[in-house]
Amino acid sequence: MTTMKKQELTLAGVPAILYGERSRKVYLYVHGKNGCKEEAERFANTACAAGWQVLAIDLPEHGARKDRPEQLLPWAVVPEIQAVYARMQPVWPHIRLYGVSIGAWLAMQALRAEKLEKALLVSPVVDMETLILSMMQGAHVTEEQLKAAGEIPTEMGETLSWPYLCWVREHPLQWHTPTQVLYGDKDALTSRAVMERFRRQSGAHLTHPAGRGTLVPHFGADGCCANVGRSKPLIFKTTANKNAADGFSSVSGCLPIPLSDAPI
Repeated sequence: MTTMKKQELTLAGVPAILYGERSRKVYLYVHGKNGCKEEAERFANTACAAGWQVLAIDLPEHGARKDRPEQLLPWAVVPEIQAVYARMQPVWPHIRLYGVSIGAWLAMQALRAEKLEKALLVSPVVDMETLILSMMQGAHVTEEQLKAAGEIPTEMGETLSWPYLCWVREHPLQWHTPTQVLYGDKDALTSRAVMERFRRQSGAHLTHPAGRGTLVPHFGADGCCANVGRSKPLIFKTTANKNAADGFSSVSGCLPIPLSDAPI
């Protein structure tokens, strides 16, 4: 069995891992909350076998950056991802995005003006304002209270932030890259209605799984789709859960992912 090439490096000050042999094609892998760059390896096994490289980065407060002062705040992370992308452009003519959960949202904010070939998003956050307002409602916090306090910790372990909400409102998501979405119909963070609205605004196509309990990425002529599993929720909150989507790849054709095998 051939060992996949793996190189640790720092790109624009961001810890990263580059998987695969030299190629003109690369995926930028951006993990979600509680993830890390190393989780990209399973996806890289598929992508690199098809001639792609995978560049995975650590977001602030994650992986090799857990003990560093940087915070996972959009006004800090967006410029970081833009700087990484700027370093990538002279090296790879063909760049695609693989984003997970909040990492997908941050990457879309950072790369909204770039001409990416395609994006693969796993359980992405696509409407951060709605998500924050829902968290506020669950914590019984009003906008007036949050504005006065600045930050309010919640029992869910998340801290509500007025500056964060203001930034989100000042930067509405605009995304037009051909995109495929792997999304559970009972996702705890993003409702079906919110995902449908993202589909309409981004021009993605909604398709249904081939059979009950099986999620099959569909690759249309335009390369856009959103796949929705109906029988069980797909919630990618841990490294193991996100790795359940390692077959989600436009480089490998349609690889069915049995929902019964996906950790919930």
